[in-house]
Amino acid sequence: MSQPLSPAAQAVLDAPTRAAALRALADQVVPDDLGSHDCFLWKLNSFRVLVSIRESIRAKILAIAAELEGG
Repeated sequence: MSQPLSPAAQAVLDAPTRAAALRALADQVVPDDLGSHDCFLWKLNSFRVLVSIRESIRAKILAIAAELEGG
């Protein structure tokens, strides 16, 4: 018997359309809420670069979803 899927994988699998699947993927890989911006790490440049990369990945995934939706 195969192992059950993770909640992240199940969210993508359960999506009704490819665009919804990509949105679910974006939410799992790069959550829209990045947490508190007042923490010490947020102020470090390396952390900001990481956040920027995450936001870029999320934007690209969501752009594909929008294209698939015809928008």
